[in-house]
Amino acid sequence: MNSKRIAPVGKYSNAYGKAKVADQSYIQIPKRPLESKEEDIKLKEQKEENDIAEIYQKLKEKEAQFEIKLKTQDLKIKKMGGDGNCLFRAISDQIYGTEEHHLELRNWCMSYIVQEKEFFSQYIVGGTSAFSGYVANKRLSGEWGDDIEIEAFSEIYGCPIEIYAYDDKPMRTFHENTIIKEGQRPITLSYHGRSHYNSVSELLF
Repeated sequence: MNSKRIAPVGKYSNAYGKAKVADQSYIQIPKRPLESKEEDIKLKEQKEENDIAEIYQKLKEKEAQFEIKLKTQDLKIKKMGGDGNCLFRAISDQIYGTEEHHLELRNWCMSYIVQEKEFFSQYIVGGTSAFSGYVANKRLSGEWGDDIEIEAFSEIYGCPIEIYAYDDKPMRTFHENTIIKEGQRPITLSYHGRSHYNSVSELLF
């Protein structure tokens, strides 16, 4: 047999098994057009925008339903500034009818927590060793307030604090068994998303 007449495997037809991949240097893989990559990026960005718009729309609907539910209890939401002082603004609105005194209330609250250090330090991450830093940080304007500060306000004013969250019944009540004075009403707040507090007041007819 004349070996010169034997062509390389796969030159004239597809081969199989190991022989098929023995020599594929002649196969050209087409490069992906640049336009295709740019189009993919645009499609991805568009999808992200649509997803954000859908989340925003659902949140809007949820907030609207929340307001309707509170209305059945003759309550309405009064929106507070979203600058990190919202809890203190909402408490100020509940006590004084305006959110303007939030800084004074913040300092008063933190001074009370210092006075009751033995109790409140149990609920601070790091305990007594982290207490001073926690208080110093929370005295700063724009630092979020939460459960510890709500507990302190409840004790300061000697009345329950009700927190509504997307329902017509309070999600949580601080000091719910406290006997309130005649003519006094609980402090009522609403909680939105995962970080914002508003003031809740009675509807006036």
